[in-house]
Amino acid sequence: MARKKESDWFDNISFRQILLHPGVWFLAATCLMIGIAINFWETKRADLIDVGQYDITADQITINQQPSWLTTDLRELILDEIQTPGNLLNEHLVADTARVLQANPWIEKVQRVEKGAGELSVDLAYRLPVALVDFHHGKSKVPVDRSAVAMGSAVAKDEKVFGSIPQESMMHISVPSAESNRPETWQVWNDTRIQAAAKLCEYLNANAANLELFRVVCWPNAPFEVWTRDGVKVIWGAVPGTQAVDEATAAEKLQAIQEFVVKQGPLSQMDRRKKIDVRTGTPILVVDVRTANLDDSNIFDELN
Repeated sequence: MARKKESDWFDNISFRQILLHPGVWFLAATCLMIGIAINFWETKRADLIDVGQYDITADQITINQQPSWLTTDLRELILDEIQTPGNLLNEHLVADTARVLQANPWIEKVQRVEKGAGELSVDLAYRLPVALVDFHHGKSKVPVDRSAVAMGSAVAKDEKVFGSIPQESMMHISVPSAESNRPETWQVWNDTRIQAAAKLCEYLNANAANLELFRVVCWPNAPFEVWTRDGVKVIWGAVPGTQAVDEATAAEKLQAIQEFVVKQGPLSQMDRRKKIDVRTGTPILVVDVRTANLDDSNIFDELN
């Protein structure tokens, strides 16, 4: 006689038997009780507990340090702009806080928003200017961040704050015809030369002052150059991360400039009839007859 399959007993159980099984009734009753409890809590918790004690104030919001020129209190901005109650019991508080902050153009990325014990913790990546794109013979200057986003001069509620940034210490970007495709404020500059130059300025900024590097220049169909205020020129080549296999890395080029300064003295004292080519990682002097007599005051006669 063939052995009866263990699963055959399922075939002999009717839907009515399953429905009337005590375990099913227990499960259904449990789910019903949980649903009633949740509904009761949502509708009556304001009467059961003091919801107001969970309201957050600016002092309960912690945000990583803002740049010195960003004077708007982002904590107050959160409390003013979120569309739901600023309460730690509010389940939408984290999402609404992230939305409000990401809408502020001076914030590059909202990296983290968390509710903790009696506080709201926020970690932001701020949009930082890395250079000034100049044109109109240097009379117009537009700050850009590392992604070549044209930055404005106002933060939330038209508060003028960009003037507090020490522009004299910022690097400049000079690209012929840069004005022709100037974007609206907070839009990316749709020019690959300016995008690349912004990345190069970001890389050089930490050492620019000590090495007297002031301006990144991009000629048509030519490698990038880095100039001092006095017109001394360094042939840099490709921007970081885009160099050819036989071209030195950005770190090697920077080291070449630093070693040149140690051996030869400040770049400002160099013969301006020559350029320093660091594309191989070794500083090589080359003659620059065309621009030997130009200084920063008439640089735009050469660029335009």
